[in-house]
Amino acid sequence: MSHLQYAAVGLAVLKRSMGNNPDEPDQNTPEAPNYKLPPLTWGLVFLITLLFVPAFLFTSYSLKSVYTTLAIVENPTPAAIRRTYKLLRAANGWRGNYRGFWLAVLIFILAAVGTFAVAAIPFVPSFVAALIVALGLVQLQTAWVHTVIRATPSSTPVWRNLPPFRRTFEATSIPTFLQWAAGVVTTLVSVLLTKALDLPQHHSGPSYEVPAYSHDLIWKAIVLFVVALVLVFALSIPANVILVRVQASLLPPDEETVVPFDRSFNGTVEPAVVGGRSYVTIRDAFRTFSRASWKRVYLLYIKLQVLSIIVNVVYLAIVVPLVVLTSSKVEGPN
Repeated sequence: MSHLQYAAVGLAVLKRSMGNNPDEPDQNTPEAPNYKLPPLTWGLVFLITLLFVPAFLFTSYSLKSVYTTLAIVENPTPAAIRRTYKLLRAANGWRGNYRGFWLAVLIFILAAVGTFAVAAIPFVPSFVAALIVALGLVQLQTAWVHTVIRATPSSTPVWRNLPPFRRTFEATSIPTFLQWAAGVVTTLVSVLLTKALDLPQHHSGPSYEVPAYSHDLIWKAIVLFVVALVLVFALSIPANVILVRVQASLLPPDEETVVPFDRSFNGTVEPAVVGGRSYVTIRDAFRTFSRASWKRVYLLYIKLQVLSIIVNVVYLAIVVPLVVLTSSKVEGPN
């Protein structure tokens, strides 16, 4: 899951930031001007942010996690966000759009803490720690997918619905590795390209200095964005599709799903009672995903990104002018 990689990167940065800053400006250097916001502005910003929390949660969790998971396991249908919204509302009310939320929070916490702990071991890089933790959480990750695609919420505790660890690890360990590798490659290429294009990175100089930017910064940033986007569409999304389909194939046969779902994966999966593997292989998970399904998933990802950008732009269009218009310059140190 991608948030494991984000947690690893964030924790690595946190660890390195705990040391002394060698670029700390001298005491005699001039200080940057200070700006102060009145208490009323702080209150308004807090209130506006609070009002936007449902929108942020819907775009960052419901759309990007729940809706994409359903689109990956569902038989080919139009990538209609409104149709999925109505389907989830009919199945579980307004809570339907936040299926598995608390389990996702638990997974995120365990991933962050686990990555930090493993990365603290000498000679274990953060990105390797993220893989180790991801493999250790395959049981919970699979349970989250089952929670999302299940027709009705289970009344039993989460730990009673966990799939067997051994079979889950056997089925999802390689897909989990592929998803991790896709994220690492995407990040590594982006970092190397940033250096190759000589793009400005973190400014470590004095706070009063404004970094100098060249006139060709825009096209370099566009190149970086396009390359990163291509890698996400070519590596990260396919890896996630394979992993989710393998996880979904582990759903018990007596469980109903909220969307139409071919449990046999075009006849490639046989039940364990007749000597079958009872879960789909990586090859079959990819091969049985039709062209119409790929088109639907990619179109959905594009729609979700656009909606997320719109929400963020609207929020900033309200908050930024408010902060700029009400801030006042303060002379001298804080």
